[in-house]
Amino acid sequence: MLLVHTSNMTMIMDINRDTLNFSDVGYTSLLCFHVILIFLTVIGNVFILTVSHFYNVLYSDIITVVFIEALAILDLIIALSYGVIVAITLIAKRWVLGQVVCFLQGTISYAAIFTEMFLIQ
Repeated sequence: MLLVHTSNMTMIMDINRDTLNFSDVGYTSLLCFHVILIFLTVIGNVFILTVSHFYNVLYSDIITVVFIEALAILDLIIALSYGVIVAITLIAKRWVLGQVVCFLQGTISYAAIFTEMFLIQ
């Protein structure tokens, strides 16, 4: 059993049952938070990619443009691989995507996060 405690909500994930048990207010607020986060992340990164591609980031050098585009693409990968899967799990109130998606989601998310960290350093 995995117990995650935040300031106003306790979420219990029973590994044997694959169900999420928490209050309706916590469920609704967490789902709204993830949907807003995914939406803003996708809109912001698509805007960055569009501006950097069509307007050449106000005549910046090519290294800066490639760096900004790489960070935006990695941020999109993280948002889509983690955020969408968490939103689906919250909507279903249990894990419905199977073991392969679980493995791929973890691998893609961590690879993108570590790549982004190494790019920033």
